[in-house]
Amino acid sequence: MDKQWFDVFSDRKYWEELAQIYIKTGTAPGKFPTSHIADLWDYFKFCLLTDNRFFFNHALLATVKKKIGEHVITLPIDSTLFRARIDTNATLRERARNLMHVDILTELKKKEYIPGKDEVDKMIAHFAGDEGYDSYYKQYKNGFEGFPASECMCPQPYKVSNGRCNMPYSPHLYGASDIHTAIAETRPFINDTVSVASLQTLRDLMIADFCYDFGDQDTLSDWFYMAMSSDFSMVNKGNENDYFATQYLTMLVKSMGYDGLKFKSSLVMDGVNYVIFDESACKPLSSKLYTVAQARYDVSPVSINSHLKDANGEDIDNPPLLYQINHR
Repeated sequence: MDKQWFDVFSDRKYWEELAQIYIKTGTAPGKFPTSHIADLWDYFKFCLLTDNRFFFNHALLATVKKKIGEHVITLPIDSTLFRARIDTNATLRERARNLMHVDILTELKKKEYIPGKDEVDKMIAHFAGDEGYDSYYKQYKNGFEGFPASECMCPQPYKVSNGRCNMPYSPHLYGASDIHTAIAETRPFINDTVSVASLQTLRDLMIADFCYDFGDQDTLSDWFYMAMSSDFSMVNKGNENDYFATQYLTMLVKSMGYDGLKFKSSLVMDGVNYVIFDESACKPLSSKLYTVAQARYDVSPVSINSHLKDANGEDIDNPPLLYQINHR
């Protein structure tokens, strides 16, 4: 947070009085009836940051809890989520390259004698690596061509760093509603190998819903909750300190007895992420390897009437708005 943000909320008395008005009336006086409501969420964050967040108490806390309780949904039993893990140490890349040969090698392995048997044995040994061919082939036949079932859920606590919804050493099960969102959340580069697991929910889960739609603002008039939700979908450019508010909200949701939360992806339009607190509420079904073929950005100009110029001073057409075209 920069100094300007602290300057805005330096007059604590003013903002405390505004908070009391909002709590009593549901409005916050300003140029427009809703103009300060979203600012009150930022003020709540300011107090959280500068006060004792581990034993935090504030007049707006009851409002925060109330808003969460008003936006709870049920994720039904037998729902499917997707969890992706990027191949950070190239253990999967070789496996992906050789996966196409697995059935051929297995058939050759069954034959007692064929010409070039020694070469086939070398290929099998190369494919097996340290894990052993038979154990990997069994895993593959069970539906796990990527990471095995034991590695598709939460990481070990000692491997967990700061996350949008978790503190260090506190693992949470992150998933997504679709494969593309799950892969995008790993922030891969072209030609990276990614293992995507499908997960099944084993019971109905009560989920705090932090998704929102700007088109609903006029009807919902719930600007405070929308401001809360937007923190989950805010792009973080490497500053782990920006996670303090969403980490707090996650722990608050957990303390209220809910099973997890959902929020919009900051990387994929219409993508939805889930966080499940108890990984035993889900089980892995299968995993598949994917190679990232392309990473592209669909863009829209701020002003549709302005253009880049080429070397001759001519207008350069704006790129096609692929998202809009595909979603008419």
